[in-house]
Amino acid sequence: MRRLPIILLVIFSMTYQSCDSTLNIDKPNDFYKYIGEDGDQTAVDMVVDADGSAYILGTTNTGNSGLQIYLVKTNTLGEVQWTRTYGDAVDETPKDIEMFSDGTLVVLADKTNAGNNDFVVYFISKADGSETKAHFERAANTTDDHANSITETKDGGFVVAGYVNSGSFKSGNLYRYSNDMITEYPAWTTDINQNGTSFGSGYDVVPVKVVQPDVGVFLTFGYTNTPNGDGNPDYDFFILKTSDLNGNNGGFFSVPGVDVSSNERLTDVKVVPNGGYLLTGYTSSSNGTLQGIYTAWIRSTIVGLDDFTDPSRFLVGDPTKNPHKITLDPAPVGSPMASCFPNSNSEFFILGMQGLNGDNNLYLTKLDSKMSNAWGDARPSRLFGGDGDDASATVAQTPDGRLLVVGTMVLGDLKGQRKIVLMNLSSDGMFEN
Repeated sequence: MRRLPIILLVIFSMTYQSCDSTLNIDKPNDFYKYIGEDGDQTAVDMVVDADGSAYILGTTNTGNSGLQIYLVKTNTLGEVQWTRTYGDAVDETPKDIEMFSDGTLVVLADKTNAGNNDFVVYFISKADGSETKAHFERAANTTDDHANSITETKDGGFVVAGYVNSGSFKSGNLYRYSNDMITEYPAWTTDINQNGTSFGSGYDVVPVKVVQPDVGVFLTFGYTNTPNGDGNPDYDFFILKTSDLNGNNGGFFSVPGVDVSSNERLTDVKVVPNGGYLLTGYTSSSNGTLQGIYTAWIRSTIVGLDDFTDPSRFLVGDPTKNPHKITLDPAPVGSPMASCFPNSNSEFFILGMQGLNGDNNLYLTKLDSKMSNAWGDARPSRLFGGDGDDASATVAQTPDGRLLVVGTMVLGDLKGQRKIVLMNLSSDGMFEN
């Protein structure tokens, strides 16, 4: 376990006086900062600019209004440049932040309307956090809709991936809008085809991310417990290729799970710079007990997806190592988030959570281009924790090769308030001496 930063966090939290301050530990190149104001602030996601600036997306709850969106810009030293809060009296739960091709920051959030969820999209300036145009809110309806991610499309519009929660199962939804935010294309809804057979209702179908590699080609990544080729209704990652969101079916591929009874749920998808897609999530046993992180590297050229009986056609490299399971002992408690970051050398940084005596801490590891442990068997991972139950958000590598890790930690001396934590580490995931 990474004891040094944990001990320092406890010491500094005892002397922490101002809720709107940040804390710096160690020299400028290595820092471990709390970011927040009075109340609770939790981390969700982050994007890093070409100059090393970080835009950290989170939530804030001061007790005076509903849950709101919280956005922070930091420079390369982790110094806060600006903070902004978005939302009103109802709960807005941020889900994703992306940087579109024109440099605009785009934030996606769930919004509660009279007991029903829908989504809202904010378009934000990198310079000062102001809204560059009026935010877009999907009209409220009677269904319980949840958003997972937003993706810019080739025509300058965007597509939101999410699901409708019926109470007994989750039906996948994809909503595509043109760049005028007015034209809504026909939505892809509950049914996706597998070998020409409709899934129908009664099973969970949860899209996590849409990627548009070319005009007229969409790849939808998610997870589902619909029966696949082996007839088992366990959860697996899936990939759907279509000519449009609800266009001609280019095939369906179910990523192999740990075994026929394990459950794999996708939480993050990234494009690998050297080709392909990295899928990361969690795996659990048939009784729901979490076991570890599960990641798969998918080829960039995805054709003939209907033939999912031969995973070597779609998975990169050694089939004995891809997909890759990272066993966590003890396993995380609650609803953990696993995220990934592939660099230009096809090395993969994986951030998750691990439970320790009922408390979760941040778990960081690295896989090489062969999907093997890159930090050696003696110390394959780094573990970071605070005073209480901590949560992971995301990891990214800066242009100069250092790692930025974002999560949420508890400050015990501030009545258990939760704060965003930002760590700047060496490429080995260490605080250098």
